[in-house]
Amino acid sequence: MSMYPVAWQVSSGGLTQSIAWHCRTYTPKPINTHGVDLSPELLALVELLARNVHEVWAAGKLAAKWKYMPERAVADLPAGAAGAGNTSSMLVPYEFLTEKVRDACRT
Repeated sequence: MSMYPVAWQVSSGGLTQSIAWHCRTYTPKPINTHGVDLSPELLALVELLARNVHEVWAAGKLAAKWKYMPERAVADLPAGAAGAGNTSSMLVPYEFLTEKVRDACRT
């Protein structure tokens, strides 16, 4: 049994026409959750899941040989300089992320 719905099956030749059609016609429809009040228990779960989102992202980057580099160091590199690629200032433990980045992990 495939993990993809039948319309999303991948053939040996690449994406099927059905997938290509869905990709061209897909329009995201996010739900506005501003103003939704969560219980303290759910807020704690949201924080735990956000931490895990960051951990999964960081593990993937590190497995792909990404390295930590502070933003200011990347900004100081000359345009097109080697070393700026495959680096991120966010390859740090969750608690060291800025509130803005942690908020992005929560969404």
